[in-house]
Amino acid sequence: MNATTTGEAAIRHPLPRETAKILDDCRDLAIHRLLLSFTSMLDRVGDLLILRAEKSDVRDEQALCLDARGVLMSERANLMAEFERNLRLLV
Repeated sequence: MNATTTGEAAIRHPLPRETAKILDDCRDLAIHRLLLSFTSMLDRVGDLLILRAEKSDVRDEQALCLDARGVLMSERANLMAEFERNLRLLV
């Protein structure tokens, strides 16, 4: 017998409503937790950029780190929205 599934066994049957609801809830919970993790990562990156700017003696490096943090803060809502949109498309 072949390892690939063909014919009637390959046809996807609709999930019962209860099972679909459970899967939807699991997906929503996973997305919520990933959003929380992404938020935490963005906070950490912002903190690291400030620390890097504070530790540097090179004015250009300080300015670059602070500018990067400014962009991170100003684009944060867009980053979060795009991250969530992509998650919902893929999950």
